[in-house]
Amino acid sequence: MAHVIDLTGKTALVTGAGHGIGASIAKTMAAAGANTVVNYRRSADKAEAVVASIRSAGGEAVALQADVTDPHQVEQMRQEILKRYGPVDILVNNALDQKEWKPFLELPWEVFQSQVDGCLKAICNTGWAFIPDMQERRWGRIINISTVCFIENMPGESAYNSGKGAMYSWSRTVCREVAPYNITVNQIAPGWMRTEKVDPNSEGVRRYAEQVPMKRQGDAEEIAKACLFFASDLADFITGAFLPVCGGLFLW
Repeated sequence: MAHVIDLTGKTALVTGAGHGIGASIAKTMAAAGANTVVNYRRSADKAEAVVASIRSAGGEAVALQADVTDPHQVEQMRQEILKRYGPVDILVNNALDQKEWKPFLELPWEVFQSQVDGCLKAICNTGWAFIPDMQERRWGRIINISTVCFIENMPGESAYNSGKGAMYSWSRTVCREVAPYNITVNQIAPGWMRTEKVDPNSEGVRRYAEQVPMKRQGDAEEIAKACLFFASDLADFITGAFLPVCGGLFLW
């Protein structure tokens, strides 16, 4: 018997959803029936385009600006969501500052700070804002977008992986604290996925695809599908998971 995922009546917040993986996640949540909040920091036009795409397909969405590293802006966003849709049921932490790939000795602390802020401070702020509402209703789904880079820890990624490492520890700890309230916390770790910023015909993509056991690069939509699974009742008893989505290139 087929199982159709239906998020009708739920409200999903996707941070950093103006483009790329975040946009795909937002569209997928809306297609499943969720009232979807497309969060962005700077790219208002892109976020509004995502909302327009969702609405043209019959979904419900709104674009809301907030820097998730700023707790005051996160709380303002929460208040606006409450007025429009009610409490957030599904929180997808996807936003991240620009990555900087350099050897450790060439990186000032400020770069590490930006990565810690982008990963850990952001999920702390959204957690402080939205988890109490989930606890009150005794239901919630938190999905943190990590990276397969955290598994392999390649040279030049010390700042980025430090931030994602903090996200990993936060997720594994908080998942047990909120489990009695029927709130799950899971992580998805994308490989190098095809988005509008990636040229599918480039030599780098070709070499990468050759290394993937499934012999192709993944799409942003494949991350969105994993998010939809974790947000659904199919994953009711799954929490603390770390799921690589990379065609078998990195195993966990």
